[in-house]
Amino acid sequence: MEMRFLISVKRISILILISLYLFSCNTVGPPPLPEYESIDETPAWSPDGKWIAYHHFNYDPEDTSYSTGLYIIDTCGNNRRLVIAGQAYNPDWSPDGKKIAFNSGDIFTISPNGENLTRVTNVGKAFFPSWSPDGEKIAFDTPYQDPRGANAIWILDFENLSLNDISIHGTGEWRDPSWSPEGKYLVHLRFLNGVFGEEIFIMDASGNNGIQLTNNNNNDRDPRWSPDGLTIAWTGDKGIWLMNANGSDQRIFIDDYASSPTWSPDSKRIAFQKQNEEGNKIVIWTINIDGSALKQITY
Repeated sequence: MEMRFLISVKRISILILISLYLFSCNTVGPPPLPEYESIDETPAWSPDGKWIAYHHFNYDPEDTSYSTGLYIIDTCGNNRRLVIAGQAYNPDWSPDGKKIAFNSGDIFTISPNGENLTRVTNVGKAFFPSWSPDGEKIAFDTPYQDPRGANAIWILDFENLSLNDISIHGTGEWRDPSWSPEGKYLVHLRFLNGVFGEEIFIMDASGNNGIQLTNNNNNDRDPRWSPDGLTIAWTGDKGIWLMNANGSDQRIFIDDYASSPTWSPDSKRIAFQKQNEEGNKIVIWTINIDGSALKQITY
């Protein structure tokens, strides 16, 4: 009995030593450094073509000179202004330019000068707000009321203060809506059941008559309709792609891991995010639709 007790104690001691060794091996060394010093993301062009709104994330909380928040900057890369500090993602301008919608938990709107902050949804989680061309609605996605917690597309109607779910549930996730310029359709992405990655769809504003535009093994996201209604830009694998509004003539536009395209009001330029030349930051760039005049506007 005494021998078995000693053997058990010895085994327990060995297990404790092994556990301490494994724990120490797993915690030795500093945590990995972030890949980028800062990230400027999800640009949105103002309706008058003079400004670009974007979210800036600074890994250094002590850097008060350029803290995390929602900013606007002119298209020359000057006159940067903080609209609101903190996490304010996926900005989108109202058609009259007087408000910017963004998501931070719920959907909020704010004036470009930082005044009149208003919470316009109360669903807990809401993403990718998109103003309708008439300024009377905002489309967005949310897992609100989905029995599986899947994201679906809803529309906030300011006229009657209603929230309308326009998605078909149980078919995967529907996300990131963007209005067509005449307000009849929404381009968006869907995670389809049993299909790898996202695919780009259009549907009418009631959620019916969905048409699949992409059909590949890529991750297709960030779809944005050009103001002239002719072209859809989106982020595919390795860069930004373009296609006709009916899904034809799909072609790579920027094959440098660029993402989040947004159109200028005249449909002649695109703003987007990608690495700077040094590779230590994600910044905002603009480019003409013919591929000329590439310009970095945030630093």
